[in-house]
Amino acid sequence: MRRVAVIGNAAGGKSTLARALAAAKGLPYHEIDRHIVIDVAAWSPAEHAAFLARHAAILAQPDWVVDGLGPLRTLKDLFARADTIVHIDLPIEQHVSRAIERFEAQRAGRIGAEDPGATAPQNFDQLFRNLWGHHETIRPRILSALEPLEGVKPIFNLRSQAAIDGFFAAHCRPAGA
Repeated sequence: MRRVAVIGNAAGGKSTLARALAAAKGLPYHEIDRHIVIDVAAWSPAEHAAFLARHAAILAQPDWVVDGLGPLRTLKDLFARADTIVHIDLPIEQHVSRAIERFEAQRAGRIGAEDPGATAPQNFDQLFRNLWGHHETIRPRILSALEPLEGVKPIFNLRSQAAIDGFFAAHCRPAGA
């Protein structure tokens, strides 16, 4: 595991898992959401081009843990360059429940600027649209893109909290711990 893509819907634990994995393996960590404008519809061509350049530069590095997708047009490049893919694919109800908890934590000031989920929309309507849109539109495209990679590279489809906990236990402990 030298180039790991951690993907999935919001509020599934991507950032927590990706940060722990990067720390355990001594790999650079990159949270893709911190490189994009949250309101993608308002992206100027220059902002979009700048993101694509940053994304390509990250993927060109010899090792990394990338947390998140960015625009779908970058999915093919991400999957081609990654040597391992971790897909957190919880039921939509769990993503929504966790998103509500995170939204309330943001409103109460319990999430700092560097904490996982800090870049999530502050508007619950937008957050819910993002969650549902990912589940209905992006998730099927991810699953389709992963299909031809099965057996070619390690893919971890984590579909429950128990599966996430098992991945943590197996891969996110520092060497010698």
